[in-house]
Amino acid sequence: MQRFFVSGSPRDILEILTHISLPRGAHLSVELLELGADQDLDLEHLPILAAVLPRSATRLPALADVRHLMVWFEQFKLTIYADEDRTEFWESQAWKTSDYKCSPSDGDTPVMPALCMAYHLPGSEVDHYLLVNVMRELGQYFSSSLETLIVHGIMDIVETETWAGVLAAFPQLEYLEVISRECDMKYFPAALEPTPTATPCRGLRKLVLRYEPNDEDGGLQMLNALCVALQKRDEAHCRLQSLSLQVEPVTIDTMYTPSTAVSRLPADFEDIQEKLEILVDSLEVMLLIDGD
Repeated sequence: MQRFFVSGSPRDILEILTHISLPRGAHLSVELLELGADQDLDLEHLPILAAVLPRSATRLPALADVRHLMVWFEQFKLTIYADEDRTEFWESQAWKTSDYKCSPSDGDTPVMPALCMAYHLPGSEVDHYLLVNVMRELGQYFSSSLETLIVHGIMDIVETETWAGVLAAFPQLEYLEVISRECDMKYFPAALEPTPTATPCRGLRKLVLRYEPNDEDGGLQMLNALCVALQKRDEAHCRLQSLSLQVEPVTIDTMYTPSTAVSRLPADFEDIQEKLEILVDSLEVMLLIDGD
């Protein structure tokens, strides 16, 4: 397996990637050590992909031929994984194991995606806005024939308009997984609703939503909005085959059990569950514990 690894500031990486040509099947790993260091923009408007990727990726198959994509935000780090084929990385869901590590500098990782980009964040209070920034850029750099999209981060700041832009950019999406840290994703469901001109991602087959119930309503607003969106999709003959709701342990809970999760769900969750069962072919509700 051929592998190209580049590390440095955005300006230097962009200069290199603009002039190299990699063969099909080669792995490209990029590590940014000084995100924003050579730019004058504030972090809330900082370009992420545009800072390092050339607009024309014809000489970089690892970027041009992507069908499966993950954007993973965590403390001090934003990582992007991508592949053309559904490799072992995607089939095994390796990223969900607690001991999994996959960074650009891990050259001997057995399950390495074709594209791995890691941004080391400055650790400021607006780091989480970088997830929103990169979501707005995805459609400019990745193929509209994307089939798999997984997004992990703080989702309650991602507005419906941003989600709608992502779904419009990838109309052939079949699998979508949204993992929300320390909150739910109340602005997401409305983006699934059909518009007068189109239905977002008509071929979407499986939707996975992993979230923490919030203190205000236990995720009621999100779940009600999800029912509305799925009802409209069903009426538009775009019925979802599979929906998985995965309830995370709440961060402040030191002793977490499934009964704790139940107590944080909306009082009428059973009624909502019955509605969802009618609107999708298969519904899965999981109450997760630490380590899942």
